[in-house]
Amino acid sequence: MRTPHDAIRDMHNNIRSEPLPTPPPGDTPDNTPDGELETLIAALRDSEERLALAIDAASAGLWTLDVTTNSFWASPQTRALFGYTPEESIPMARFRDSVLAEDWPAVEAAIARALGSGDTVDVEYRIPGPDGVRWIAARGAPVSSASAATPGLMGIVLDISERQRLAEALRANEARLAAGADLAGLAFYELGFDDDSLFADARCRELLGLPPNADGPASLRHWLAGLHPEDRDRVLEQRAQLHQGQRRRLAIEYRYCHPSRGELWLDHLGIVAERDASDAPRRSFGVLRDIGHKKRIELELRRMSQQLLRAQERERALVARELHDDLSQRLAALAIELARAEQASAATPLAATLGAVRAQLAALSEDVHNLAYQLHPSVLDELGLAEALRAECERRGRHHRLAIHFAADPLPAIIGKEAALCLFRIAQEALSNLIRHAGAERAELRLCPQDGGLLLAVQDNGSGFDPQQPERGRHLGLASMRDRIHIAGGTLDIDSAPGRGTTVLAWVPGDTQ
Repeated sequence: MRTPHDAIRDMHNNIRSEPLPTPPPGDTPDNTPDGELETLIAALRDSEERLALAIDAASAGLWTLDVTTNSFWASPQTRALFGYTPEESIPMARFRDSVLAEDWPAVEAAIARALGSGDTVDVEYRIPGPDGVRWIAARGAPVSSASAATPGLMGIVLDISERQRLAEALRANEARLAAGADLAGLAFYELGFDDDSLFADARCRELLGLPPNADGPASLRHWLAGLHPEDRDRVLEQRAQLHQGQRRRLAIEYRYCHPSRGELWLDHLGIVAERDASDAPRRSFGVLRDIGHKKRIELELRRMSQQLLRAQERERALVARELHDDLSQRLAALAIELARAEQASAATPLAATLGAVRAQLAALSEDVHNLAYQLHPSVLDELGLAEALRAECERRGRHHRLAIHFAADPLPAIIGKEAALCLFRIAQEALSNLIRHAGAERAELRLCPQDGGLLLAVQDNGSGFDPQQPERGRHLGLASMRDRIHIAGGTLDIDSAPGRGTTVLAWVPGDTQ
């Protein structure tokens, strides 16, 4: 089957092989000078070569459909793509057999439209291949034969299997992402800083209560206005750090005042996806999630933990009173009786034995007293947190021959009972840890008001440890401190490393009752 390229080649060969007629004198519109004809031939040749190069670069194949014979001409690239031999003819039936049956109706309809109404051919379909199914994109347009004015079609085919595979993988990933986002209740947004644009999906708009037609600046103002006053500065500070490159990502929980749903708790994750040459942000992405249910569960667990801790402290106070008021008194009375017996038998060998028993009894009484104090420090109720900590430091330093210095800044007149008890227990545990594990020579405790609460710092010059892999005994102590601070709604930071001591920083809200 002849193609336009064949006609161009034939024209060029005929012109080159046959002598050109001598043009008549003069220069008329009907006569073409010899040099101009050669220029035209060269231009046609260059055009043909550029077309062939473009087709090769695009990995495209050419085809034409002759409606008189209802058969195709195909370039070598097309034949290789479809598995046709160089010599075989390609009638319509042969082509139909090359297309998967379920895709043939769309191909047939595209050809019919092009021949009937002059539409362009634009169809994608599948063909079987030695390495599996391949996707083909066919593009074409109606043409007419110069000799018989018979309509036909001419076009190209492209192998789009890889593009289709990537598109299918992208669709699958998007489907999985959408399903995961839906299951997790994630709301998505994208900010463009160059043009103040905002894309927010439907869930994000509903979660933030954004007006239906609000643009980027208006939506940002709406979000800023909804930040809870107590969380606003913290959120904006971390957001600024993200934009300035001080943070790799934003990960924060905060309260948000929805215009109709009231106060919500949001979990907000965000990243800067693109920056300009000066490192300023150009685009950022983020997801939001309503974690109100999670926060309600956390609050309920904290409330139950507080109740359990209060019950535990009441039980400890009861046992401490029993030890102090009963067992200690009875031991004291027994010690008095032994002292009298020792005096009565001063001149006998029994005196030494009674003296030894009395000394052991005195030590036992002291141990009971210390145990009662550990169970419930009455000084905490009687004199307050600062004096209780001072007394604890003096007692521990005296018993363990350790230099422990205590300092306290002026404290609020009223300190919540549970806040005071939490910090006292943490101080006890920190001192026990450094005595048992650190091998320290000195330690320092400091108590001061900070950020509407109380901060306790316990520092030693001991051996230190890796907070990520503490010893078992120390691990249990750290877990106890973290549990207490969490129940009180505070924070606990531990700075330590082997060979450079340990610093424990515990902060609790001052009004925890």
